[in-house]
Amino acid sequence: MPLAGSRVLIFQSTRYLGDFLLTLPAVRAAQEAGAAPILLSHEKFRPLAGLLGIEVIYWDKDGPERGLGGMREIVRRIGAARPSVAIMPHKSPRSAIVAFSAGVPERVGFSDSPARALYTASVPYEPGVHEVVRFQKLIVPVGLPADLIREEMWFPRKERLVEAAGQLAPREPFILIAPGASWRVKRWSPEGFASVALHFAREGFRAVLTGGKDDVPLSREVASLAPGSLDLAGRLSLPEFMGLVGLAKLVVSGDSAPVHAAGVFGTPCVAIYGPTVREMGFWPLSHKSLIVEVSLDCRPCKARAERPCPLGHHDCMRRISPEAVIRACEELL
Repeated sequence: MPLAGSRVLIFQSTRYLGDFLLTLPAVRAAQEAGAAPILLSHEKFRPLAGLLGIEVIYWDKDGPERGLGGMREIVRRIGAARPSVAIMPHKSPRSAIVAFSAGVPERVGFSDSPARALYTASVPYEPGVHEVVRFQKLIVPVGLPADLIREEMWFPRKERLVEAAGQLAPREPFILIAPGASWRVKRWSPEGFASVALHFAREGFRAVLTGGKDDVPLSREVASLAPGSLDLAGRLSLPEFMGLVGLAKLVVSGDSAPVHAAGVFGTPCVAIYGPTVREMGFWPLSHKSLIVEVSLDCRPCKARAERPCPLGHHDCMRRISPEAVIRACEELL
């Protein structure tokens, strides 16, 4: 079926910035195919989604629109938008129920989703393929030409993000360090990040520390160990954070959203990977990027969220030395 002229609803209702950014290349692909994309976004991403220049339906699923009442309201909004296609990248039964209940005629998700019975078409979730490519492939069954699929990040008119951060950026060259991560097991040590910050301060680069409100204690600890760092954790809007990534000379982060934000701008990026591995499909897409990791039989790890290392040693992060990260940074600067 031709995609041109179709109203394509792309679900992105998780609370994670990385998921939001990884979904946007599918919006670009749908646009280039002549469709009218509609993004279903978590309410927290309104400051970014509002810059996309497309129709957006917001779902505050962690606030007043949580639960069955919230689902009924989102079903109503989707029905009013009248999409002909729903693309569901995140395997969520709740998303599938919402799309089905809203009467969206074509519903596409991954074949290993627990909600696949509610789809009209499904696509294999391919190991070793980047997540942005996997998401774009979901649109192929409803008419996306394969030659529009690209392994790259996307955000329209990125200069607006850079403008948002202009007054916050240091005058001197800086590297952006993001010590936090949504999963506890993905976090490298504060001492390691501080060592990187101190090394590059001696080389003329100021360290700018970023993170969300939950990352403030960790960022403060890094700042206390690396005097002279500019600690902006918990103080930035999403456009300001993205703009700082675009202005930075280098991004240093664990396997978290800043890696994908760097890919939007092509900012050089050093990614510190512990429990996760490249083959999972979340590697940095900046042209100049390196992953620092150690080889262990227990990687990839099955631990999630705030759970500690299930083997009790956290060697996947503990064995990554500051010297290894600094060497990777110097290779890219």
